[in-house]
Amino acid sequence: MKVKECAVVVLASGLSQRFNGDKLLADLAQKPVLQYSLNLARALHFQSFYALLPSDITLSTNQQRREICTQAGFQIIENPSPAKGQTHALWLVAHYACTHNIKNLCVLLADMPCVSLAHMRALLGAATPNICARSKSGAHTQPPLILTHRVLKRIARIQHAAQNTSCLPKEFGFFEGIICQDITLSPSQAEDIDTRADLTRVQNLVANNK
Repeated sequence: MKVKECAVVVLASGLSQRFNGDKLLADLAQKPVLQYSLNLARALHFQSFYALLPSDITLSTNQQRREICTQAGFQIIENPSPAKGQTHALWLVAHYACTHNIKNLCVLLADMPCVSLAHMRALLGAATPNICARSKSGAHTQPPLILTHRVLKRIARIQHAAQNTSCLPKEFGFFEGIICQDITLSPSQAEDIDTRADLTRVQNLVANNK
């Protein structure tokens, strides 16, 4: 898939409930964790750039996230119910895509700062307007993802998915009957940050890769 045929969204509306602070603003090699996913997306010339953020901007941390995203040139999609989890977030961005004439959408997670540019290019190389591309770590498929219009429409119709906290629940059949290409994501690139211990582990990975 040509990158200009695909928009990108960074899911950045999580509440960091296990982190004791805002994990996306935590320092990682002198940059906030959130900045890594934004920079990764910006390194590719997508059709358009979006970030899903909590609607509540009365909290200073939410305002900081918003400033970081807008300064990087990302349009904001609002999530009024971030506590509902990742599937609800995925439903929100799919609904937004379907109502804003976005045909293909790359989905990144803001708490996965170690995904490489090479992996993103491999996903784009595997995807077509009729074939989704998914990252695979072990037995699990996960973001980053490239979703076609057919899958976006399917997700947007499944409103009851909003209550589920799993990102890609099989019971909703998001990819049933859809051709998908799965691209292996190395364990180090699949690291995400939910706790302070996760941050320490990722900090060590980043330091060792310098």
